[in-house]
Amino acid sequence: MTIIHNGTWLDKQVFPEAAWSVPGIIPEGCCILAGQPKIGKSFLVLAIALAAAGGNPVLGVEVQRRPVLYLTLEDNARRLQTRARMLLDDGPFPHRFYYLTREGTDGAMDLARGWVKEHNDGGPMVIVDTLEKVRGQRGNNPYADDYKAGTSLQSLLALGGSVIAVHHTRKGESEDFLDDVSGTLGLAGSVDTVITLKRVRNTNTGTLNVTGRDVEEKVYSLLFVDGVWKADGGELAAAAMKATERKLGEKMRNVLELVDSRSQTTAADVVIHMGIEHSTARQYLHRLANDHGLIARLTTGAYGPVTLSQVSREQDPAGSGDHEPADPDDSRDIADVIDPSQNELVLSGG
Repeated sequence: MTIIHNGTWLDKQVFPEAAWSVPGIIPEGCCILAGQPKIGKSFLVLAIALAAAGGNPVLGVEVQRRPVLYLTLEDNARRLQTRARMLLDDGPFPHRFYYLTREGTDGAMDLARGWVKEHNDGGPMVIVDTLEKVRGQRGNNPYADDYKAGTSLQSLLALGGSVIAVHHTRKGESEDFLDDVSGTLGLAGSVDTVITLKRVRNTNTGTLNVTGRDVEEKVYSLLFVDGVWKADGGELAAAAMKATERKLGEKMRNVLELVDSRSQTTAADVVIHMGIEHSTARQYLHRLANDHGLIARLTTGAYGPVTLSQVSREQDPAGSGDHEPADPDDSRDIADVIDPSQNELVLSGG
């Protein structure tokens, strides 16, 4: 039986939809979640683990119940218990939540592979915290070493399941958040999904950047309050809007506030309320609708507030129907858009 097929064969196939561990953020497959040290990465993945094991919401989205193995290889059981109790608000621990603490680091991958075999019919989730604790010895080729480290996660993957590996980002900040992931591009290229988590020190506001083979590239605004990550606005769609709004300059935000306060707004209305040129007002409205998706085009030249349901569903940017030409003479007027130790059995079920 051949494994080489032609286009006719492919066209006739009916494939199941991709499974999601966290809808809109983490699809089935291998994922890297990277961020600076001590900004809350472990709190986020533990929240995801507990939500998935219990079938409860996380980051404003419903999560399907599944077995979860959390390799918390930098923590002991006491710290894990404290954090889990806080995230669960002292509720019961999910029975499908399993963990391995730092005492079992040396045999972590073998133990995890055995666990996956026992739970491979339930779309299991495995979280490796951190990747550095399980990666093999490095050689003389950094790219090959990173690619091998990423592909090694595939041995923990079961049908419909996911593997999330916590990693660090490099110092500084890149224009492309994919370049923020510590190491070479071999690591990011070896996995299905890459997520970066950012938070300014001493603040509770963070940003989640998501990209991958089976997920729409998105940026979400998050809030980190008392060790709990929440979607800014309560829902994932609202968090996406909040993240976009952060990129706007003061004038653009003022136009957005005006549109959101009315049922319908035209460029003439913006001119009256803000005292700017008509062509500049048109530019702001056009960009808020077409480039940022923060307002809705109602009719030619008229705009209104966008709803969360509109943000949630996928849209084709080419089908917006708004083709008002941009006035190059007004580019200077819109430059305010910012370019951007417990002696316990360490492998346990909760």
